[in-house]
Amino acid sequence: LGVQSARAASEHESQKDIVKQLQNIRESISGVSLDEETAKMIEFQKSFDASARLIRAADEMMDTVLNLKRL
Repeated sequence: LGVQSARAASEHESQKDIVKQLQNIRESISGVSLDEETAKMIEFQKSFDASARLIRAADEMMDTVLNLKRL
């Protein structure tokens, strides 16, 4: 039983290594790292949010200026 358990653990590690190698090959062929692309997507989302806040602030300032003229 112990030998079978050790063999299964060894095969499991081998399978994990094979999967990792295949992932590396896929990334090298596609030229795209999913981790890098995810990080870029998060960065773009934050930039978009910041731009939206800037536009919202400019819109509020414009409303304030227009309302001052009415007074």
